[in-house]
Parts: sequence; structure tokens; C-alpha cells
Amino acid sequence: MKLARILCWLLLPMIAGTIEACCSCPEGLKYLFAIDKIKLQVLDNSGPEPVVTRADTLCRKCYGVMLELETVKVGQHKTSQPLFMESAYAAGFCECLSSGFTGDSKDTIQSIQVFTVLDFDSTHKAGSEVTSFFFVDATKPLPANGIFNQPIYTYAEEPKPIDYNFILMHESDYSQCQFRVVVTVASGKQFEQTTAVTHLI
Repeated sequence: MKLARILCWLLLPMIAGTIEACCSCPEGLKYLFAIDKIKLQVLDNSGPEPVVTRADTLCRKCYGVMLELETVKVGQHKTSQPLFMESAYAAGFCECLSSGFTGDSKDTIQSIQVFTVLDFDSTHKAGSEVTSFFFVDATKPLPANGIFNQPIYTYAEEPKPIDYNFILMHESDYSQCQFRVVVTVASGKQFEQTTAVTHLI
């Protein structure tokens, strides 16, 4: 009986190590990334899904903008090794459900604001903010004050562009449109780009 107790006590560290290894394996490699610059592309929303287009003419109800956040790696977290046994050995006892890579941004997107470069309608002349005219994936409007307040992260093994689709849900009174998008992150840094002029029919 005493021998069984002693064996149990001796096996406890190995069991704990196995559990620790299994629990820590989904964390894998973590890196920190930051927004490096932004890119804007015009979307054609005439089909079942919005698609990037280089056409300079679109129907009034089909216009959208894809905001692309280009990111760069700025740091990396090393994962801790299990105390009592190697993760590779523990993998025989459990399975990791994720790829083992996650990325966390150093910044949060504080706001996304959209301004019309050209006259949009009788009450929104050139330079006016029209943020709330754009809907995220055509489901919910961007807030009128532009406050987005969204942390960004990725499951990619390396930093890659993160895209947001904004569909214009108000029709312009004029035959051309062009927009300036300003992204502000929590650090106060701003990124700004302007779309190409698009003719509306």
C-alpha cells in the first residue's frame, strides 16, 4: 500500500507536465504586429458578394470601399516550456485544436472616418463627413462619429493585410464620387488615403 502511494506521488509531476503541455500547446508562437499603412480599393456590390474592381464607372447602388490594413511584425512572445516533459511527448496524449500561431496588435482602431472629396448631395458638400453612409458588409452602419474602438488580431502565422468592406448605402446626387478615409489608432497615430474618382450611373 505504501509502495502504491509512493508511486502515485512520483507519477504526479509527469501527469501535471502532460496536462500543462496539452493546455499550453494551442498558444504556440505569439507575435505582436502594428498597422504600417492603409490601402483603399473600390468595391462593386452588384453581385452576391462585393468584389474589388478597377472600373471607373459603377451603378449608384453598387459602390463600396475595401479598407485594407497593411501590418508589420514588431515583437514576439516566446511560449513557456512544460516543467516536467516535452510538448512533443505530450502530443501523444492530447491534440491541439488550433494552428498554434496567434497575432495581437499593439494598437486598437479607435476610429474610422469617411469624408466626401466631392459634393455628395445638397447637405453634404465637399469635405463633409459621411461615415454613417457606409455600412460594414452592408449590415450595420459605421457610427456617425466614426468611433470604431476595435482591437485587431489574427490567426495567421505571419502578419498579413486585414480587410474591412464598407458598402455605400446612400445614393449621391451627383455623377461622380470620391472619398477620403482616416483611420486613427489608440496611440493617436493616423492613417489616411483617398479613393479614385468613380463615375456613377
